[in-house]
Amino acid sequence: VGIDFGTSKTAVAWVDSQSFPPRPKIVTWPHPGEDDLPWMPSAVFYPFEGGAPRFGEAAFFGERERLTGLEARLDGHGVEEARLGTLYTGMKMHLRDGTAGPLPEGGLRQVAVDYFRYVLQRVKEMTTPRGNPAVNLQQALVVISLPVLADAAEHRHQEDATRLAAVEAAAAF
Repeated sequence: VGIDFGTSKTAVAWVDSQSFPPRPKIVTWPHPGEDDLPWMPSAVFYPFEGGAPRFGEAAFFGERERLTGLEARLDGHGVEEARLGTLYTGMKMHLRDGTAGPLPEGGLRQVAVDYFRYVLQRVKEMTTPRGNPAVNLQQALVVISLPVLADAAEHRHQEDATRLAAVEAAAAF
């Protein structure tokens, strides 16, 4: 399973080892009012009133309409507070330094853990044409992309923070 964890978008692919020759498959993501897309925004929305966080394109939408009131960027680190909750974007770039304004319990790492858990759940839901699970996450090799950073120490810190969040998310599977 390959996860391109981008600053603004995330894409995921897996290899169908049951086909011959093995073929890559692209995970698609819901997009309101349109066909599913081969990527989703790297975004998480936590409602103030509690309830489950929303991920990807759904992070930008309420029950029936696009969220409004996202005009107040709180800290310049991809955190915006709306009338109904807090939206986190670009979290990848802030994992290494932990900066991101008001955070849910567990901090920015928890935002990334929740996000990776959602991504892995979507992979787990993929099925073969026969209806069998396409990927066994307990046996899968998962590769996650990292940003290119000129400073070796920053790169190691980014790698560690990303890996720890992904490993914690994978523990649920």
